[in-house]
Amino acid sequence: MLSIINCYIRCCLIVSGLLFLGLQVSPASQALAHPHVFLETEIEIEFNEQGLKGVWQEWTFDEYQSSWIINQYNIDQEGEISSQELDRLYRETFENLKHYDFFTLLMLGDEKIPATKIEDFSVKVQDGLAIYSFFVPFDIEINQKKQELFILVYDESYFCQVFFPPDDIGFKGDLSSWEIDYSTQKKSSLTFYFGMITPEAIKLSISPL
Repeated sequence: MLSIINCYIRCCLIVSGLLFLGLQVSPASQALAHPHVFLETEIEIEFNEQGLKGVWQEWTFDEYQSSWIINQYNIDQEGEISSQELDRLYRETFENLKHYDFFTLLMLGDEKIPATKIEDFSVKVQDGLAIYSFFVPFDIEINQKKQELFILVYDESYFCQVFFPPDDIGFKGDLSSWEIDYSTQKKSSLTFYFGMITPEAIKLSISPL
């Protein structure tokens, strides 16, 4: 997927860091927005005795955004980065995403529960690509016989093309307390970009054992 769009991304390299550098975007420019950054996702959903603890994510950036991140923050090909550079990288390329709910949304029926914080942020390099890893805590108690949850990762501003959901979805934590089924489902109520893009959710059906 990433290799297919490399030629297009080359043209966008200069502007590819706009959102991650925390620059403000005017409504007029948002109307003309199209993706400048492309990222693929991996996800692990963690449970505890109470219910859904949160979601672990990995974002793998396209070749040219990765090159910018690696060069800007002095990351070597083994993924080694100093704590000072990691702190700077977080402040300059990730912290601003709190204004965009870290692109992460949980839904209980029609109720939207956006991500308000992240934990355990780290970065690594694999095959020349920069990968952000982090945990989004939700702490949702499951006390009904069956509960349906939806997890989405997307950028409504459409500066970033987020490939979600991934082909493989992982689970971890206290899995012995829950029966978990999952599927994917388009969420037409969240359609954006002039009605042209409908994000796809991971639908979880959770029952206590």
